[in-house]
Amino acid sequence: MDTIGLDLHKRESQLSIVTEDGELIERRIATSRESFTTVLGSRPPSRILLEASTRRRGPRSGPSREAEQRGWPAEFPVL
Repeated sequence: MDTIGLDLHKRESQLSIVTEDGELIERRIATSRESFTTVLGSRPPSRILLEASTRRRGPRSGPSREAEQRGWPAEFPVL
């Protein structure tokens, strides 16, 4: 299973993908549904590590709430 690291920002996000073969793929893309669909839409299921921040703090803000609403298994530790 591939591992995808996402560092989300308001306008652009950084993706780091480590394939099962150990290949590292790094890309910077626009933070939009279209960009994420283009880059990740055809990939097989992967383990995703997400880094994001919002003005609100807490386990039910921003990305964690979105993942929960979609029924995705996710854990978002608050640091």
